Amino acid sequence: MPSPMLSDKMNRTGKQFSENQRMNRPTAITATYRIVTPMFCAGADQQSAELRLASFKGALRFWWRTLMAGKFGNDIEGLHKAEAELFGSSDRRFGQSKVRMRLRWRSKIPAKSELVTEWPANQPAIGSTYLGYGITESGKKGSPTYKPHRIGLPEGREFEVKCIGNERDLASVLPALKIVGMLGGLGSRSRRAFGSIALEYLDEDSFEFKNADGFRAFINSLVHEPCPILPEFTAFGSHARLYVGPAAESARESHRLLGETYRNFRGLPSPLRGRSKIPMGLPLQGVDSRRRASPLLMHIHPVADQFMPVVLFLPSVFHPEIREGNQFGFFQVVQQWMESLNATEVKLG
Repeated sequence: MPSPMLSDKMNRTGKQFSENQRMNRPTAITATYRIVTPMFCAGADQQSAELRLASFKGALRFWWRTLMAGKFGNDIEGLHKAEAELFGSSDRRFGQSKVRMRLRWRSKIPAKSELVTEWPANQPAIGSTYLGYGITESGKKGSPTYKPHRIGLPEGREFEVKCIGNERDLASVLPALKIVGMLGGLGSRSRRAFGSIALEYLDEDSFEFKNADGFRAFINSLVHEPCPILPEFTAFGSHARLYVGPAAESARESHRLLGETYRNFRGLPSPLRGRSKIPMGLPLQGVDSRRRASPLLMHIHPVADQFMPVVLFLPSVFHPEIREGNQFGFFQVVQQWMESLNATEVKLG
């Protein structure tokens, strides 16, 4: 008969083995999303509209990285390794994703006649049109530079993503599945609130909010460990800010008002000119041709029967002009715009 000490050790080993078995057992979770604003998502043919799993995976990986800043700081190599191990990589060291995904329409697939072809309007460059550069028609018809208005998927349709993996890996993906459906979107100009998506269900659990307070509290619960220093990549750091604006009766009206507010600060008739606009994103015509995504991410979210504009500011090491010791001062102009909004700040972390 084994001694009490040996029996205790055997019991602990058995429990640990059972726990490992449970965590490695294949399981699944299904996330249901609604398209909130028209989504301009396509494959090789830019004059088509297609809901693509690759687009969703790309967005999911982006939001997963934003939440990992507190864990990895500026250890970019460690972050990329963890991302590749979870989501897969072309690098043979990592191979395929540990979480398999399947996407399908939950509602009827939009017919050709239901696709969005005239929103936002091509002119004038105000409201949603101001935010829609690259979506609206550009160039002169018949010229080599002419580009027609992009075709979009209509708002209101639902789709679901089924994720299959073991419990440990699904637990790693779960926060990203939530936050992409609270702050994110898919397709062209998603950082400007085109293609916003709203999480409605995780399996049978509802994520529809009856009021703005519930939405704000849930967002706050998702950001546990913001990075204490200015991140070298777009992520939740200690200087991240989130604002939720007043609701409108429709998603398009909420988007229009957000675009008009942004235009009034950044474009005409704003006095903001030249290099002072650099912190809002590059390239900037006649100023800097380099590319750097804007640290401002916009989103439209349904709450009850209305729609709220959401603006997230994720500053990171952005441009060589950021001076040592005054990194956040570089983004002062962005902070000024955020504070000028008639909006409520959501405390993060």
